[in-house]
Amino acid sequence: AQLLGQGMVEASPLQIAMVTATIANGGTSYYPRLVSRLVDNQCNDVRDPADGSFVVPLQPKVRANLVELGLKPEDIEIVRRGMWKVVNEVGGTGRRAAIKGVEVAGKTGTAQFWRASKDETGKETKEKDNRVWFMCFAPYREPKYAIVVMIECSTRAPPASCARPRSPWRLRPA
Repeated sequence: AQLLGQGMVEASPLQIAMVTATIANGGTSYYPRLVSRLVDNQCNDVRDPADGSFVVPLQPKVRANLVELGLKPEDIEIVRRGMWKVVNEVGGTGRRAAIKGVEVAGKTGTAQFWRASKDETGKETKEKDNRVWFMCFAPYREPKYAIVVMIECSTRAPPASCARPRSPWRLRPA
């Protein structure tokens, strides 16, 4: 029997980051954006000459609202609080992601799978391996960042709870 979280991962780090952001903001899922604004050399938002609309919309596009789809805000908050405990409570698997002065909430995970490989004679073999994940958001009360770390071949890498996403917290929004 295959357990939840075992075997091939069917979600990309971007998809997991979207899930993390959706949990962080209370249930609204947005389409991902790699560009938040496009401005000209006078710092004006660039508009499409054909219709006058912004080339990059100023507001992100909502993909789904989990509360409108029937999830209760208090149920989403239970998940958020659980993620807070992973990083901030004694015994939490994500304690190493704690940052002084910033409330981080996160979740660690490991997916075990069998990797196809060849031995020294060229014979096909299967090697047990892990993918480790760490997803987090911060600050807890007013989230601005959602971060995902995935490590492949983690039989030779540190556990996901070792991931320490420090630098994004030093960023200052414009």
